[in-house]
Amino acid sequence: MDAAARLAMDVMRALVQKLNTTFWIRDPVRSLVLSKAEIMGLVVGFPVEYSDQSALDAAFADFPEVGKNFFYPYMESLRLQTHRAIRGKSAGNFMAVAANAYFNSQSNTAVIRAGILQPPVFISGAPDVFNYGGLGQIVGHEIMHGFDVKGIEVDYLERPVYYMATETMQTYAKKVLCLRASYQKNSRTFASDQKYRTFASDQSSRTFFSA
Repeated sequence: MDAAARLAMDVMRALVQKLNTTFWIRDPVRSLVLSKAEIMGLVVGFPVEYSDQSALDAAFADFPEVGKNFFYPYMESLRLQTHRAIRGKSAGNFMAVAANAYFNSQSNTAVIRAGILQPPVFISGAPDVFNYGGLGQIVGHEIMHGFDVKGIEVDYLERPVYYMATETMQTYAKKVLCLRASYQKNSRTFASDQKYRTFASDQSSRTFFSA
């Protein structure tokens, strides 16, 4: 798990460096996207409250016991979990065993679940080239959702930003449209959310390669 976390952090550092050195990204856009990248959270494997037995006991100390009446404990557990997520003190409804990853825009956090940290995505002890091409690509994809055509419109607190008329954003729009046209030209189908995923997939390859 530690090796996977180090790899993910390398990819995130590469993103910060890329945002710092891309010549056409200028202030105020550069300052805003850098702050979002530098503050971005990362959960690899399990949330911190699952790290050991004492942390697990403390995390669920306030949760009700499940007796004959399941409905009340279930609703109260949802309330507590939602409250923690709103306050930024939880990874949310975290299904660690699922082989999946996602970006939570509300908390500006990339989540790489433990279930995906297995071959062929991640091979413990394998040469870096294998794992950067697998897990590195996934980490890059998820963190780039913070800067896709939807993520670029909000800051790290998911507040709207007001730099869309700048020269930097005009260049960004041209590049995204060019990328989208390339995908449409070479794909038989184009899903409704593909405009977000094409950007994340393309830029993730550049980012994990830089790492």
